[in-house]
Amino acid sequence: MILLSYYNQREHKIIDRHLIKSALERLQSCSLELLTTQQFQSYEEQYQWLLKFIDPNSSTERKFLDYLHQQGLRLPDSAQKQLDGIYVKPDFFYEPDVWIFCDGTPHDNPGVKADDESKRQAILNRGDQVFAYYYRENLAERIASRPDIFKKVK
Repeated sequence: MILLSYYNQREHKIIDRHLIKSALERLQSCSLELLTTQQFQSYEEQYQWLLKFIDPNSSTERKFLDYLHQQGLRLPDSAQKQLDGIYVKPDFFYEPDVWIFCDGTPHDNPGVKADDESKRQAILNRGDQVFAYYYRENLAERIASRPDIFKKVK
């Protein structure tokens, strides 16, 4: 929240910023947990539910999900959700339109990479967003590149 801005410049002399000092100090010390979906009662419950749906053979999916959980970042709304009209099943999904791919060692194969690109382009062509994490990338940096998706919620 901006207290003093260009738009209320005429009122700057009469706005007493000190009147809200105690309220702002209380906000600094509070903790907040946002539930991204009504389906779950808690962040932990959502995390445990997502663990049930990750590919048991994919350490990359587990690493991705564990990182979000450990950092208190927004968890995906679903896992292994099928896209209508496109033969692809991304690893995770964020409402309303963000599809997450966690690419492990099988994605080192040039044929798999080409197939990935074609499927992801089809998702983009329908107006949705794609976020791909490749296991050789720095996960923390990759997540930090999209703070609009991976918000701190806990």
